[in-house]
Amino acid sequence: MSLTVPERPMKQNSLTDFIRSNSTLVPCTFWTLIEVLRGEQLAKNLTSSILRYSASQGATYNIHGLTNLPMMESLLAETFRVRTASIVVHTDREDLQLDEHWVAPKNTPTISFSLDLSLNTKAWADTRPRTVEKPLDVYWAERFLVPDRAGSKAGQRGQRNGAGVTSFSMDGLDTLNMGYGQSGLLGFEYIKAMHAATLAVLFNEFELQLCDPELVDQGLPPVRAIAFGALKPLEQIEVRIRKRKST
Repeated sequence: MSLTVPERPMKQNSLTDFIRSNSTLVPCTFWTLIEVLRGEQLAKNLTSSILRYSASQGATYNIHGLTNLPMMESLLAETFRVRTASIVVHTDREDLQLDEHWVAPKNTPTISFSLDLSLNTKAWADTRPRTVEKPLDVYWAERFLVPDRAGSKAGQRGQRNGAGVTSFSMDGLDTLNMGYGQSGLLGFEYIKAMHAATLAVLFNEFELQLCDPELVDQGLPPVRAIAFGALKPLEQIEVRIRKRKST
């Protein structure tokens, strides 16, 4: 990939937003890469899918196709859910009943923490039972995939994917994975495209391998390590990387 430098200097607000977007993009791409490498079969499947949209005979990568790969979208959504922590400040126009004793008066600014929702098993089970087939504190790449023919309704009934074709679905889950879709002025489509493009180059043009998978497992941060911000591994993660031989 190449980066084109604009002829004119970026305006301060554009530069600031570019930095903010990268502060989201970089940790998300890092964690997706690590989580894919932790699963040998997942890495093989993703590499095979990427190959269909890779550059050939001087052509460029099909970024639209890569971005819309169901697995690529599910990986990004799961990374946001369990490997990032964010807050949302909102003001309700009506009184908000918190429980049987507490009420937040209307027009009162309130803060919601993403991890409180992304780890709420009951809420996820009520919305789409299949999403809790694996615990919410575990990274599961296929959590947002549903059978393609039956659509999201089948996923909500808890039916399994099986070996059939799947599609990506966030139906009913937007409020439970509220970090997903959040971005600066560059837009979430920019995050998705750069995330997919980076993974495509890495898996298509290089051979990647975790040096010590067991050490990586031990170095994963607790999902509630921080209230907001990027989660960091407890130890350094070493990855072997070498250029693929041309065929």
